[in-house]
Amino acid sequence: MSDHTSTCDQERIGQLLCSHGCLTEDQLQEALDEQNSEPVGTPAPPLGEICTEHGWCTMGDVASAIRQQHDTVFRDTTLGHLLVAQGRLTLQQLEEALLDQEEFHTPLGEILIAKGFCGPEHVRAAATTQARRRNSSLHHLTAFAFNTFNVTEIIVNQELDEILRDEGTCTCDECRANTLAIALNSIPPHYVSDHRLLLLYVERFRAESLDQIRQRIRVAAQHVREHPKGACAARSSQFV
Repeated sequence: MSDHTSTCDQERIGQLLCSHGCLTEDQLQEALDEQNSEPVGTPAPPLGEICTEHGWCTMGDVASAIRQQHDTVFRDTTLGHLLVAQGRLTLQQLEEALLDQEEFHTPLGEILIAKGFCGPEHVRAAATTQARRRNSSLHHLTAFAFNTFNVTEIIVNQELDEILRDEGTCTCDECRANTLAIALNSIPPHYVSDHRLLLLYVERFRAESLDQIRQRIRVAAQHVREHPKGACAARSSQFV
């Protein structure tokens, strides 16, 4: 079963490369044949490596295809979209709830229940389906011979400490981690699977999205400053 699933995943990567014009159907078939020709018990080389070794596409092409596959796998497993697909939620309700989530940093399920858009039992059922699908997807993704790097997380980490100081937010490990988590939850991730292209993608995404990223970090820093947790809350209470 796992071998069949891995083959399907590889074929999907190949189809994405074909749809982007990076690979022809004949080249894809040749790569799949080469991949399947490995002796029994010998790990088959990833499809992307075969294609780049033949010079049919670049590592950047393969990285983009893997990222697109990753996005496709997870796009339909978000809680809101599962509830829409099940007829429990309208797109207009989902959009309204997502705006509230961005403003108040509250779990989407709690917002949907509070607004009366969905019952608790519907949210629990969708969350169970979400967890099952994501666990299955992550299992398949780990079969690839590429590491994944979240470009967004790298840039947020680079900008975080300066903004914490500017906003007057505590810079202890707990507050930093809380700010990082809130900021990352509000910014779409951007993954790179080839470490050789990592700096290129970091600089490209930084140039495109730095203002937005910094704004989201400021919002997160303000939230953490106004709602301290744990040891920071205890320290603050000593001065009240």
